[in-house]
Amino acid sequence: MRVLPLGILASLIFIFSACGQSGPAGSADIDSKLKSGKELASRDGVTIHEGYVELLQQINPNIQNQLKTPAGKKRLVDNLLEQEILYRESVKRGIQNKPRYKEKAALYERVIISQGLLEEEIETQAKEYYGKNKEKEFSQVQIAHILFRTRKARPGVKGDKGVTEAQAKAKAQEAKKKLDSGVAWEEVVTEYTDDRLTKSRGGDLGKISREDRRAARLQWKDLITAAFEMKMGDISDPIKARDGFHIIKITEAVSVAPFDEVSNRIKFKLRGQVKKEVLEELTGDSKIVYEDEELKGLASKPGGPQPFLQGKPAGQRGPAPAQPAPKKEAPKKKEAAKPEGKKS
Repeated sequence: MRVLPLGILASLIFIFSACGQSGPAGSADIDSKLKSGKELASRDGVTIHEGYVELLQQINPNIQNQLKTPAGKKRLVDNLLEQEILYRESVKRGIQNKPRYKEKAALYERVIISQGLLEEEIETQAKEYYGKNKEKEFSQVQIAHILFRTRKARPGVKGDKGVTEAQAKAKAQEAKKKLDSGVAWEEVVTEYTDDRLTKSRGGDLGKISREDRRAARLQWKDLITAAFEMKMGDISDPIKARDGFHIIKITEAVSVAPFDEVSNRIKFKLRGQVKKEVLEELTGDSKIVYEDEELKGLASKPGGPQPFLQGKPAGQRGPAPAQPAPKKEAPKKKEAAKPEGKKS
């Protein structure tokens, strides 16, 4: 039997604890959500509906990546069927009333609820971040390109002199003249582009943002600047980049990605900092006091585990101050070896 990741399993335990026979008020509402939407799969009288997956996505957004492919979606639904079958049988046998499992469920519930405080604050700050940065960071434009690659000569290949910048530029100018004369974009892409990955789809690169990491890695700064100044359907002159020259076409005008589309990326970026801020506000300038001798000794060692906060005033934001590195003792000079006396 496949085992669900801990995060998803904890989410399921939270759902099941709310839907059990002795669940809290409102459990019927959650049960109705699990059974809403079209049927996805069933086995031996147990059915998984769309509502089940949607509720799980709300609780654990990390599964959204898994749902992007049919194979990933199938694995998740198969797992949910297995878990639901086991859950129903467990309830029949009264497993949920045994102390050890009640304790385990309660422990998971504490973990989930404690994380809820962070999730609420992350959600708030993510929306603030999006509002301040959406034009700069989340504006996007969809482009296609024709690449005229420059490259060095390949060693060991007779007669290969590579492609110089002048040669690539001349080839790009030739292609641009054809486009200006009315030759179809797709035809010119097929004839000229050196990008084998995008050749079969008309040079399509998808959507890029002003701070696109892929484009930054390839040093396409001028290409991106040009793309955001162009209009739908515009075709550029050859643009120089690290990998050669590009002619780009705008296939979808500039737009701002909606918050729901980029929220997970923002939350991942903010999570660590938000956790620091929340704990600083809750704990003030207090320090961890270790009563256990082993922990006490470990904490006192230079370079050993330090309390999360070191004298940070409540409400003060920003990274904790760096701790001074322990001083290293200067290495002792080795005494020169004395020459051995001559044997008589």
